[in-house]
Amino acid sequence: MKSKFIKSCEKKLKKMTSKVIIPCASCESCYERICWAFKKEAEVIPRDVPKGHLVVYVGEEYKRFVININLLKHPLFQALLDQAQDAYGFSADSRLWIPCNESTFLDVVRCAGAPQHQNNCICI
Repeated sequence: MKSKFIKSCEKKLKKMTSKVIIPCASCESCYERICWAFKKEAEVIPRDVPKGHLVVYVGEEYKRFVININLLKHPLFQALLDQAQDAYGFSADSRLWIPCNESTFLDVVRCAGAPQHQNNCICI
């Protein structure tokens, strides 16, 4: 069962990948738009985030964490994403904000990251 947030992200990604701008030789503005899009993307992706990971900001102080994307599938983490959607909605900003305190977030990450046979932990 996927959360609404993840489904929405998947839809947006499909829309973005289906829109391809093919520049013509005489259209300088098309070329500039494509270059701007790639430059903008390069500025948005932090260089210190390994492949297969993403940055989330947690709590009132927006503390930065780098997490494995596989955590997004876990029901506890999906509950945090639903909470983020309710609190912040969607925006053009590429940052993912999680509205909980740092210790709760770390408990969820610990439980979600534990191997299947060790999933008997309690997260509060």
